[in-house]
Amino acid sequence: MNGMVGKTLGDMIGAFQSITTVNYVDGVKFKNWKSFDKRIWQRNYWEHIIRNENEFIQISEYIRNNPMNWNRDKLNGGEEILQWNNGEHPRSGARTGA
Repeated sequence: MNGMVGKTLGDMIGAFQSITTVNYVDGVKFKNWKSFDKRIWQRNYWEHIIRNENEFIQISEYIRNNPMNWNRDKLNGGEEILQWNNGEHPRSGARTGA
C-alpha cells in the first residue's frame, strides 16, 4: 500500500487497467484466450460520491444490470447513449448531488 500514497483515483484506475490489459494480452498469446478486436477499456469514467443508502442501492442496481444493457449503449456501439442529465443518471435515477 505504500506505493499508493498520494495517488489519485485516476492513477489507481489507470494502473488497474494497465495490469489487467497486460494479463489479457498474455492470455491471448499464451493461453489461447479469445481475441477482442475492440477497446478493452472505455476512454473515460465518471466519479461519483455516494451520499446515502438510497444512492448506494440505485447505483448498485445500475452496475448489476449494466452488462444486460450494453447492446443498447451508443458508447458500446448500440442505440442508447449514457449521459448525466441535470445531475441524474437516466437509467438508475441516482442523483449526483450536483
